[in-house]
Amino acid sequence: LITSLSSPFETNDSFSVALSVPGREKDLQGMFGSEDFKDQAIWEFSFEIDENGFSWRYGFKPPLWKSVVGREASKKNDVLLLDDKGYEEPPGGEEVAAVFKPSFLDGIGPIRGVIYGYYLRSEVLKATGNQQQLKGWLSDQTGVRVYRDNVRVFNYGEPTDDWLGLNVRRINRPGDRFGTNSLVAAVSLDLESSYSLKEKTNREGFDGGGGFLRFQRLVFSAFERFEREAMEDRKALDD
Repeated sequence: LITSLSSPFETNDSFSVALSVPGREKDLQGMFGSEDFKDQAIWEFSFEIDENGFSWRYGFKPPLWKSVVGREASKKNDVLLLDDKGYEEPPGGEEVAAVFKPSFLDGIGPIRGVIYGYYLRSEVLKATGNQQQLKGWLSDQTGVRVYRDNVRVFNYGEPTDDWLGLNVRRINRPGDRFGTNSLVAAVSLDLESSYSLKEKTNREGFDGGGGFLRFQRLVFSAFERFEREAMEDRKALDD
């Protein structure tokens, strides 16, 4: 929990967290750190949404099985299709846009994210060689966290939090969707640019409303793009 206060996905000279246990260093030997989980992930997807569009990079790193081949893909300034379910029409009777427009970032600023995906089937976990430790680590670390200027915004990404609604939509299509329990992800914002996202007085997330709903919709749509890219590779693992 303490080390999660600073983002494990990028460095910031002004703020970082280190865990030191003088005299008990041996207790930490062999334990997963914030960097170790990256090597155990089956999927990695990084993205950026800015005024130029939607840029992303995808990596598939399966176990060393002869019938499954890893791959990479990327695209710069791609079109981001937006999910339109659960969002009210904007004021003025305008229709909910189907694709990303730069104006959607007003008061939010550029959004950067990284997703590490894991497959919780026992056959895949056994192939990692760290099945029990990985399962225990994932039970504590999975979720979609939010960082602003690399400092964590709670309670996004906590065990009971599903601010993107990933788990509900997975019920009908579990083979195609990722739930929060199989993802370790972070979304990064710039403090100065994200002035429309106001933190609640109890410091538990952002106030709901227009700015947050746009932010939520953009991030959710990026996750959907990741799932579409991973769909065939996931099927190959199952086969």
